[in-house]
Amino acid sequence: MHTSIFQTMGLSQEVGEEFFRRATELSLMGRLGQPEDIAHLASFLVSDDARNITGSLLVSDSGTFIKSPDNRGIVNKMQQE
Repeated sequence: MHTSIFQTMGLSQEVGEEFFRRATELSLMGRLGQPEDIAHLASFLVSDDARNITGSLLVSDSGTFIKSPDNRGIVNKMQQE
């Protein structure tokens, strides 16, 4: 599993609020991931429903990678201002 930006990244409140606001703007879904999003994905992967999934990278990032495939979109956007 590949995760991206989650609201529990451990950033200070001061830095975190601006970073998460911008990250949310870059997300196709308009939201940031929560730990339970990964828990649900992990639960699926260990279930019989996923028995045929092997050697795959599943991305759980609210669509951030699609919008910024170099995965630096948020940092680049902040640096440009």
